[in-house]
This record gives sequence, C-alpha cells and structure tokens, in this order.
Amino acid sequence: MRPPASRAPVARIATIFLILGCSITWARGATEIDVTETPLGTTRHILIKSTTPSPDGKRLAYATATGKAVQIVVDGKPYPGDFQGLAAGGISFSPDSKHVAVLAQTGGKWVVVIDGAAGQPYNTYAKGSFAFSLDGARWLVTADDAGKRLLLVDGKPGKAYDDIIHPRFSADGKRIAYVARVDTHFFAVIDGVESAPYDAVMDETIVFSPDGSQTAYAARAGDRWSLVTGSGQPKTYDAVAHGGIAFSPGGKRLAAAVSDNGQWFVVDGASVGKPFARIFDDSLAFSADGKRLAFVAERDGKMLVVDESAEGAPFDAIETPLLFSPDSHHLAYLARNGKQWTVVLDGKPTGDFDKVSSRPIFAGSLASPMPGNPALRSTSEPASSAPSSAAASTPATQPALGAQAPRLAFVAAHGRQMVVVVDGKESAAFDEIVLPPLFNSDGARMAFAARRGRKQFAVIDGVETAPVDAIGRLTFSPDGKHVAYASQSGGELRIVVDSAQTGPLGGFIHGAALVFDSPDSFNTLAFRANELLGIHVAIKAGK
Repeated sequence: MRPPASRAPVARIATIFLILGCSITWARGATEIDVTETPLGTTRHILIKSTTPSPDGKRLAYATATGKAVQIVVDGKPYPGDFQGLAAGGISFSPDSKHVAVLAQTGGKWVVVIDGAAGQPYNTYAKGSFAFSLDGARWLVTADDAGKRLLLVDGKPGKAYDDIIHPRFSADGKRIAYVARVDTHFFAVIDGVESAPYDAVMDETIVFSPDGSQTAYAARAGDRWSLVTGSGQPKTYDAVAHGGIAFSPGGKRLAAAVSDNGQWFVVDGASVGKPFARIFDDSLAFSADGKRLAFVAERDGKMLVVDESAEGAPFDAIETPLLFSPDSHHLAYLARNGKQWTVVLDGKPTGDFDKVSSRPIFAGSLASPMPGNPALRSTSEPASSAPSSAAASTPATQPALGAQAPRLAFVAAHGRQMVVVVDGKESAAFDEIVLPPLFNSDGARMAFAARRGRKQFAVIDGVETAPVDAIGRLTFSPDGKHVAYASQSGGELRIVVDSAQTGPLGGFIHGAALVFDSPDSFNTLAFRANELLGIHVAIKAGK
C-alpha cells in the first residue's frame, strides 16, 4: 500500500528483535514511531467470536476448539485443562485489565474461571449477568442451581430466588443491589437486605447515587407506585416514567418523573415542579455541577425542553438524551419541526437540515473509542471497500460539544449530501460521514472521517488526508497533540500516526481500539497472516 500522501517512501527502517517480539522504527516527515509487536498466539482453531481485548489494549484472551475440546488462551498462554464449551460473551476483562473471567463448561456443568482458577460448578449462568466492579477487585454472576437463581459474589453464593434481575455494583464496588422474584412478588435486595414484597419494580432496576451511598427505585403495590429512597415514608403516585429516576453527579439531588391525577411533574427532592401532559421516558439530565436539571415534556401536543423551570420552544419531536456542556453552562439537543431537523443550543436553533446524525463526544471527559467503520473489518474476514450507508441512514442522535464554550459539532444532511457543522459553520459536502466529529481533550482540535465516491479519508483540523479504501478507529492522544487512525488501501491495513504509519497488518482483533497509555504511546491488538499480535506504538519527534 502507498503512504497516505504522495511523498517519498519510508525514510528509515531499523529492526531490533526482542525476546517477546520485535521493535520497528517507521519514520516519515515530522513524526517517527517505534512499533513493538508481541506474539499472542495464532488464529489456528480459534473461535473468532471469543476474541476479547482488554480495555487497555495490551492483553488478549480467546478460545480455541479442537474436536470437542475448548482451550482458553490468555496473553498467548493456554489455561491448564480443557473445557467442553464457552458461554456466549463468556470472556471478560476487568475494567483495570488486571483480571480475566471465563464462563466455561466442564463435566456437564458451568464454572467461572478467574485468572485461571475455577470456582464451584453450577447448572448454568444467566446470560449477560457476569460483571466486575469498576475497580476490578470484585465480581458477580447469577447462577442456576436446582431450578433456582442465586447471586455469586466473589464466588460466594447468596439466597436462592425464582429469578434475580439486573444485579449491579455501586460505583465504588462496595455495595450490591438487584431485584429478586419469588412467584409473583418482587423484592429490592440491597446489600443482602430484602425490601417488603411488591407487585412490580420499575425497569426491574435499582439506581445508585454516583458515590454509592444512596439508592432509589420505584415499586408498585396494587395500583400505586412508591419512590423508595430508604429515608422517610415514600410518597405514592399513579405512575413513574421508565428511566425516570436520576441522581445528580454529586449525589446531592434526586429527581423523579412521576404522574398523579392525570398530570406529570418532576419531584426534585422536596420540590414539586409544574405539571405537564407528559414527561418522556429517559429524559432527565443533570448538568455536571448538579445545579441544572433538564427534561423533555409535552404540552398542547408539542414537545419542549424544561431547563430547571425555564421552558424551551415547542417542537414536533425532541431527541434524548439532552446534552450539557462539560462546564454545565450550555445545553444542546436535537429537535424537529415538520421534516426539518435542527440542533438547539442554549434555546436557539442552529439551522435547518434534512437529517442530523452524530454521537456525543465531550472534550475533557472520558469517552469510549469511536465505533469501527463497517468497511474496516476487525476479524479475519477480507475487508470490503464497498462504502457503507450507515451514517446517511442514521436517525437523529446527539451532537458533540467541545470544551471551548460553546464549541459544538454535529453531522447534518442536505438531501443526500452530508456536512459537519462546527461552531455554526458547515464543512464541505461529502457523500457520507464515516466517523462523526471527535474533539481533542481541550476542544481546540477536531477530526472526523468522510467519503466521496468509493474513497474515504480523515479530515483533521479541516485538512483532508489522502483518499484510501477505508478509515477507522480515529482517536486523539490525551494531550491532543497526536491523532491516530486505521487506514486500509489495496487490501493492506496500516495505523497512521500524524505523518507516520506502521507496516502492513492483516486486520484488527474484534473489539480492539487504539488505546493511549501516555501522551506519546498507545496499544492495540491485531493480526497478520495467522499470527495474533499485541501492538505498542511509541511516538517521537522526527529528525
């Protein structure tokens, strides 16, 4: 594959073979990168859907199958013993990447294997119930034993119920809550203590405050719903909105969208807000400082945003979630009148568009990596250069705010042409926005990926890179000085870092991202031919 621009080829290549891999220096223009590759196994007999990268991009776990035997491999080393099966999504890394859990079958039963140590076998586990605490120190999973469900916490079984629903840790990992069912009765179980029996628990979910010190849930007894907080006598209502309970980020405020006597209103602590014909599900949003609460309500057949007590303009439709800027001073949301969409910033529409499509990325806040471009496959399947129409067909979602108030970016459409709108100004028109706008940490820089015809390219600070077959995994370094992305052309995949690029790779491991561990280095997981590789890229100034 040719470099992203029509310049001289790689200026210097130095290869140093290491015990666990090799380090290669690639230099071009003003940037040099040292690429270290660490072998992590081969694709032989691998179960592709089992490949699981760690959150830090440094570790890889997967399963291989030979005949009826399944073997678990972590960091290129097989676990002792064979298993007969692997649960769907049965491999998980802890958020800190230090621990790995495997739900596997052995001897006709299922076990949880934590860092290679297998626990007590059970008949089965509830799909999707395994979870680590955010600090990675604890884990839980719902097991089936003789037709009953019980919650295992760090391997220790709890009380058996007919069902256990939505078990979860508090953010600090110290507390656990879930909804349990016995026959037709539901219980809120918090730190092992059962509530009184209810006829239903809203969303079958218990909400923790951000610091984990408080809980709240809505429960129904007969025809009335109670907002249960663990302090004082709960008040009862005719209804509570789905997703209608929210703590402020600091935990000082608790708001709930409730209905009584045919009217909807928000209860914010002891304060009761003005009535509306409806308050929409999942629409409560607090600002980062907790001083502002916004939600979407209905009046006279129109939707409007209520910011504290101030009402916005009426629209035919408003998308949630509502979006506060990181400094809490600005509020943005997507709205529609007739067939025209707009982004409303601080109560003012920013223009009229046929579509608005974007994913929120807040400068200065932690964000997950950009979603992969469908044209950039992450498994061993051959990559296709056929353009994707996903961005053009995506319904209105939410804009992205930069930290420099009120830097605002979103993807919009005029007919079949797509534009990126930044600070109220439209970019050139494209056939498709492949990856939505991404701000760096201080909001000073922005990047996205676009397509014209069958070719894609990154647009970084308003400058288009050379066209290739596909672009993906666009990301900034923590200090915002470097930008990295995946580039595919002519069947070859490379990682581009500023003006430098790696050698060719076969593809990315499913789910792998470019994860920076410092301002000048990042990790990812890839493959070449039949070899699985850990990739570490160190960035330095060119000579």
